[in-house]
Amino acid sequence: MADRRPDSRAFEAGGVRHTAVVAWRAESGHGLVFFVPDDLRATLQPGRSLADLDEADLGVLLSDAAPLTETETRFRWAGRSWLAQATGPVWAGDQIRSGLGGVLFTSLDGPFERHAVESCPSSMDDDVALGQLLAEVVAG
Repeated sequence: MADRRPDSRAFEAGGVRHTAVVAWRAESGHGLVFFVPDDLRATLQPGRSLADLDEADLGVLLSDAAPLTETETRFRWAGRSWLAQATGPVWAGDQIRSGLGGVLFTSLDGPFERHAVESCPSSMDDDVALGQLLAEVVAG
């Protein structure tokens, strides 16, 4: 399910190049920002976008960021970076697809894609299994 690219921005902090991506926003307007290649996450306040922040602000957001949770991982598949988030009920758009657990895949580079899958690998650390699961849903 391709959609428009979420808010993203490359910046430099501490002499290192980073990319911040707002992977999704809650109904409250808070954004969940992921930092690549740092594997960190932070919250963006409602009504703010990464374009509103200068490099110093982005550096502060990065320094306040926390590691990905146990239910999240970044992996590479088909030459692209993806965020995989294990979920409770799987949501696709505004509709629940399953009452069971699953994985929400969000592309972090290239064209924006988000895919909800109704099954989960035995480990969120298994990049091969995550890639196979994503390949199945993309192939449709």
